[in-house]
Amino acid sequence: MGEILPDETDTFNFFLDLSAIDVYNIEVLAVLLLDEDPSNDTISISVEHTTPVVIFPYSEDFESFAPCGNNFGPCGFDCMVATANGWIQDAGDGDDWRIGFGTTGSGGTGPDQDHNPGTPTGQYLFTEASGCQGVTSILISPCFDLSNLGDPYVDFYVHMFGSDMGTMSLQITMDGGHTWMELWSTTGQLQTAGDEPWALQEVSLNQPPGIIQLRWIGLTGPGFLSDMALDDVRIYDRQYATCFLDSIFVDNALIDMPIDLYRASSYIEINALIQSGRNIIFKSGIEINYVFPFAIEAGATHVAEIEFCEHE
Repeated sequence: MGEILPDETDTFNFFLDLSAIDVYNIEVLAVLLLDEDPSNDTISISVEHTTPVVIFPYSEDFESFAPCGNNFGPCGFDCMVATANGWIQDAGDGDDWRIGFGTTGSGGTGPDQDHNPGTPTGQYLFTEASGCQGVTSILISPCFDLSNLGDPYVDFYVHMFGSDMGTMSLQITMDGGHTWMELWSTTGQLQTAGDEPWALQEVSLNQPPGIIQLRWIGLTGPGFLSDMALDDVRIYDRQYATCFLDSIFVDNALIDMPIDLYRASSYIEINALIQSGRNIIFKSGIEINYVFPFAIEAGATHVAEIEFCEHE
């Protein structure tokens, strides 16, 4: 307990043990003798200590999120129940991200359906701009421990159709939310119709190793045609393969077939037209043995997935 004199500003430091996995409610009370309005003497915050995600790749498609009672409620309504799996809505923003399926309810803005599974019942998150222009919505991810990832990346899909489209941005914190740094941002519409494909965004998380948290910020534009949407977040270790397909032998003839393995991670997907069964030859130093699980017919097109042996 400390004392503050009239017209004086003081800072009080208190040390708390928040090491146990739990939710902590911290309350600060100011006491003034003969106080005529005690209703404004207390403030409180909630701090949650959770176990960070350590298994990757990690993905969130928002399909398990429960829509609010009034998903198209007025600007500023609380939709805290809409989050799940460690994701939270920022209680201090102007509005909450809504759960969408099908269209957003406003013509001329928003997607017609989610990214995956790409059906009218598939779910995504979006910002409601009707009666809510120039307002910020903030979605905060769980904590992720990237210590064992060599080249961490986050992928996500966005749909930003609408002539009044505002700004969506992605920020990262490495100190528990005290400071945030912007990693990605885009302003204005990316699609010109609700049925246009979702846009994939790939952002590097190559920061000093440790525990991080992400937040997506949606700032609606000047009109109601600003329903921006987010879906299918994925965090993974981007690996580069050291082996690649050199050529395919077909009946004593050599066909060069360059393959770009720019983002191979756990397997290589090869689409090849095979005229007859011969060996697939790789560059020296890499050996892959593969038995095709189907009959190879002349002129037929087959698809096979071949696991490779090394990364770098």
